[in-house]
Amino acid sequence: MAASNLVADDPLRHCINISEAKLIVATPDLVDHVPVSIGVRDLRRFSLNFGFVSLLSGTKELRSGSTVTPIGPNDLVHLSVDPQFRRPVRLPKDVWVLMFTSGTTGKPKAVSLKNFLLIAVSAANAQDATNPGRYYPLRTYSCLPLFHATAFLTGLVHCCGVSGTLCLSRKFSASKFSQELTESRATRMLFVGELCRYILSAPPSEYDKAHQCIVAAGNGLQGDVWVRFQERFNIPEIREVYRSTESVAGFDNQNGGAIGVEKVGYSGALGRFLEDTVFLVKYDHENENLYRDPKTGFCVQAAVGEPGEAIARVRFMKFYPDYYNNPEANQSKLVRDVFKKGDLFQRLGDLLVRDKDGWIRFHERTGDTYRWRGENVSAGEVKEYMVQLPNIHDIVVYGTKLPG
Repeated sequence: MAASNLVADDPLRHCINISEAKLIVATPDLVDHVPVSIGVRDLRRFSLNFGFVSLLSGTKELRSGSTVTPIGPNDLVHLSVDPQFRRPVRLPKDVWVLMFTSGTTGKPKAVSLKNFLLIAVSAANAQDATNPGRYYPLRTYSCLPLFHATAFLTGLVHCCGVSGTLCLSRKFSASKFSQELTESRATRMLFVGELCRYILSAPPSEYDKAHQCIVAAGNGLQGDVWVRFQERFNIPEIREVYRSTESVAGFDNQNGGAIGVEKVGYSGALGRFLEDTVFLVKYDHENENLYRDPKTGFCVQAAVGEPGEAIARVRFMKFYPDYYNNPEANQSKLVRDVFKKGDLFQRLGDLLVRDKDGWIRFHERTGDTYRWRGENVSAGEVKEYMVQLPNIHDIVVYGTKLPG
């Protein structure tokens, strides 16, 4: 199974080719984007019509002579399992699904997620399990598409694991968000990146506080949006996580309250002493690489208040979410001999800061700095200040060379 966003032409062909897919299932409004073949490999194409739920906009009749096989509601009603079919044996290390990254640094990369992750993601969250009367039965609303890991993993897969319900919006609409959230009767919503900023830009609605949602879960919620979003929609808990599709570990902020605003995780003195999985290490801005002590050759943990790149220990390569059929990209994410000879870590690609009180906050992407008069200037920090200016909806900060 391969999951990707709506891409066409060369990017789509690239995704199909790298996944080695032979059979493509698409909805009627998208199936025309699927090529007939990739190289010498013909593709079996199926048009899956979900019209029995609600009509798809843009749905068209298949052309005469089309090689697409239509599957409609009537075809699904009488399905039965072939008694001769033998279910293959699947192990925790086997590839379960391919999820494509955005491709912001090149063509989309297929991340191979193993069955082991399916088991982990479908398990009950510790905070939910300790208070089932408040959080269960789980009913999650998502206006994110299923090709996004947040919607697919923490939405669909997790809901299946805890016998919850996923309410999936047909498409994102800032103006209809609060109405859909209310009508879905969801107790949880999912967000990512700038989604909440776009929602806040919509005019106030009678549905803003009429919903039953008590938890907003996701990643990338900036501090200037966090409080305003929580106040406007009266959602008592914000759960922020620091993860990526291909990461083996990360941080979690399950606090939900005001003390955790713009933080991605927390660990006290004992937690830091016992930590053996995720570390923040010094980053060399000049060489855009991890800093290594010239005497020992090993990496050095970042000091309190100092930005450091997040790295995660890789314990078992058989469960590692590698880039499928892309060994060069895989090697760029791995680093060896970090704290001692023979250890292996995954670079998570971001700079984070651990404050003196134990809270961890996102700082910026590695490489998002530039030199100005001998000083390293953080593009993320500049943005953090500029978004506080009035009438600023969104902003991108980057450095550029000036004459002289």
